[in-house]
Amino acid sequence: MGDYSEFYTAREIIAEILEKDFIGPVTDDEVLVEFPLQYYIMGKLYPQDDYSEVIDMARNPVLENAAETYDASISLSNQKNPSSMGITCTIKPDVNEILVTGNYAFYKMISFENAKELGIDVSRWDKLEKKPKELWLRQPYTYREIILLTNESTAESIELNNGLQLKVYTHNVLDTGERAITIALVNCNLAGNDLIEKNQKAVFQPQIKVSGVNGEHVFTSVDKRVNLTTDPELLELDLLYYGVYCYGQGHGCSVEWDVENQEPLWVASTFFPTHNLKQMKASEFLGLNVFNMKRLFTEKPNVIIAELRQFINNYRNWINKIEMHSRQFSGDRKKSAERNIAKCRNTYNQICKSIDLLENSCNGDMVVFRAFQLANEAMYIQRVRTKIRSNEPVDSCKINWYPFQLAFFLHEIVSFIEPYGEERKKVDLLWFPTGGGKTEAYLGIAAFVIFLRRLRNYQDDGVTVIMRYTLRLLTLQQFERASILIFACEQLREKYRLGGSEISIGLWVGGKLTPNSLEDARASINKQQRGVVITGDEENPCQIQICPWCGKKLTSHNYTVDMASKRMIIRCANPECDFHIRPNGLPVHIIDAAIYQHLPSFIVATVDKFSQIPLNDKPAALFGITSGKKPPELIIQDELHLISGPLGTMTGIYEAARTKLCECNGVQAKVIASTATIRNAENQIRSLYGRSCTQFPPQGISISDSFFALESEPDERPARRYFGVMGIGTTATTTLIRVNAAM
Repeated sequence: MGDYSEFYTAREIIAEILEKDFIGPVTDDEVLVEFPLQYYIMGKLYPQDDYSEVIDMARNPVLENAAETYDASISLSNQKNPSSMGITCTIKPDVNEILVTGNYAFYKMISFENAKELGIDVSRWDKLEKKPKELWLRQPYTYREIILLTNESTAESIELNNGLQLKVYTHNVLDTGERAITIALVNCNLAGNDLIEKNQKAVFQPQIKVSGVNGEHVFTSVDKRVNLTTDPELLELDLLYYGVYCYGQGHGCSVEWDVENQEPLWVASTFFPTHNLKQMKASEFLGLNVFNMKRLFTEKPNVIIAELRQFINNYRNWINKIEMHSRQFSGDRKKSAERNIAKCRNTYNQICKSIDLLENSCNGDMVVFRAFQLANEAMYIQRVRTKIRSNEPVDSCKINWYPFQLAFFLHEIVSFIEPYGEERKKVDLLWFPTGGGKTEAYLGIAAFVIFLRRLRNYQDDGVTVIMRYTLRLLTLQQFERASILIFACEQLREKYRLGGSEISIGLWVGGKLTPNSLEDARASINKQQRGVVITGDEENPCQIQICPWCGKKLTSHNYTVDMASKRMIIRCANPECDFHIRPNGLPVHIIDAAIYQHLPSFIVATVDKFSQIPLNDKPAALFGITSGKKPPELIIQDELHLISGPLGTMTGIYEAARTKLCECNGVQAKVIASTATIRNAENQIRSLYGRSCTQFPPQGISISDSFFALESEPDERPARRYFGVMGIGTTATTTLIRVNAAM
């Protein structure tokens, strides 16, 4: 448990500052010195330009199954300068009356000379040489109306102070006996183009609040998507968020409701909606030692196999439990639950198959299980080195896989143990929230693939794994993490005399980031060693500024180019670093020419780099065409959701060529993608790769529990607070500037 109370308190203070700055008022009796319409960017209703514009709330698209036109029920709320706002909620059967309360304000222009006569404190302007000519005085209003409900569709208008109307529309009673009502505030004032007139007739800080007349529970939730879609993904979301209720819909605003009670006592409009999103956390299984990385490569194989089965049996029991719970559902929810449970069972079966293959290996040539051990040892070393670099204590008992990481590892290795199986043809999508450990999950798989390929044939080196990103900044960040793992793999290759060439990592981005040729790299290094500063537009071969292994700072003096061996050598200056005395320095290649020559086992690249393939024959070596090596077996696509729009279109074109280049004896490279958002992922993957996909971990029947991940409480992990900001009558740029200024 963590104490995040101070952070939550600070966040509430920031939220209050933002709301007062965007909507107001800072104080109830505030006085402004500038036009209110310019001072406040949200929560305002403009006077109407033309009274012929009418409000249309007679239609309720919720009832007409026209969700895409739902907000059109209030026409004046959809304008750039809206004159109305409203909310729609659903009332329980047999409720005959509701209480509608709220407030709003106008700002009246007064001269500075008259301010004192009105009792306004003008002392804050005493020291100003040039005093304001006019001031804007806030004039607040409140209202309280009891609305009688009938069983028929009705429209009622109630006149409020200063030209406002409260409009109440009672829609048809639903089959359940519930009825939907829409309540709106309309600024009926008219104004021409005069700026002063517009400001004086504009409404600020309007609010609508609906409750029971005597404080009783009157609201019910109506699913807006019922009968509106047959999309399996939307129906699945409906299942996963079953139990998360919506009690209102905003028109030109948002809606909030009472969250202190199980059933809300009130529903109200808001122009500054917020949501507290609880973070997901990796599940924990007390008493199971199988997640310990060191144990996985030091314990007896039969013990490991037994513990893996114990772990996955817990998953089977969880599937059986949610299947029992799913019997409460009917209709589309029941069908969605059945589909999700079937996906969970498929995942369970594939992991069981992986464990069977590991066990068969233990009883046979040990090659597969040995690759499993080496991958775990490499990951263990990587974690140890990361802790040492961060000056953290190293406790091998605490260096563990998250359950979802180990399960995903087992889920994926089937595709490489049996490359001709159906699993190899699918794109597997790893979904886990940002910061949850996705990178380590697929790095472990990469280590397994590298070692399995070497153990089956030590001469099968060459490029084995390609990890692709869309953002170059992201590439450099992840490159360092992957480098530590590859350095560990190279250490193990030498330690156990696995043979073959050096296990190395390459950064294949080229162009404006790094030189493409060794000659250009040498010239740049010599230039920097003479003290010349490289500008941001120049190619710079000295991209690695600290040793990934020991953390020692690297400068241009640690870089040399060996034209004979056709590589740039990066030598760590730390004599205690394990890679200090190596003849070829760090096992890293970041110059294109060296990458084509030495074929790093693991390549980190950007998707745009693949556009070089039809323009340059040298990248053919990476795919074994001119090098005589096997093509890459694993393609890792990180941040899949970023490959969309025009970038997705271009990437999809090159993907067809990449798929063919990586094909060997009819076997395609396995594609693993990761993302922090899964909306429409299946269509995106089919468009990009022309393959079906499997999501891991598959969802069960609740968004808060997928067995491998659970929803955390705010005292376990800091919940994220989201705020909705939409400027009214202003540009998106101005709104963004105001947000940044307020923060």
